[in-house]
Amino acid sequence: MDTFGSHARKRESVWRMLQDLDMNDNRITSLGHPKDSSDAVTKRWVTQQLKDGMKDLDELESVCKQIQMTIKRLKRDFESSSKELTKKLMAVENGKVDKSECVSTNGGKMKTDLDMQKFHVLNLPLPQTDNEPITKAVYDRLQSDLDVLRIFVELKHA
Repeated sequence: MDTFGSHARKRESVWRMLQDLDMNDNRITSLGHPKDSSDAVTKRWVTQQLKDGMKDLDELESVCKQIQMTIKRLKRDFESSSKELTKKLMAVENGKVDKSECVSTNGGKMKTDLDMQKFHVLNLPLPQTDNEPITKAVYDRLQSDLDVLRIFVELKHA
């Protein structure tokens, strides 16, 4: 067996080199696409990977710029809302607001509509009368009970 892992008389491929291979400035050509991380790759393959990576980086940079602009807009909106709320709070504290426009935490009657601005009403108790609000969970439970009753009626009439 020679130093390259082949028999002199008969050329058989060996799975592993037995020593380093000095290419003496000769090239390796016709490489296939890499399948494993230890496979050799062509310059063209590396260049294409870098170009693809640059496209990904360009897309990422664009998304980051959009996020930065959104954050700046949200910050401006927050600061504006914060100033407006501070003015309203100061007006309430200084007695310059008609208290009939405020919602009492002790209950009472509303004299105008209440705009929740996409906030939720939480922790509703179970309703005691027909004119009290219910949660979606209570509604779902009632709907489920109604479905069971419908099935029962259908089975009874079948």
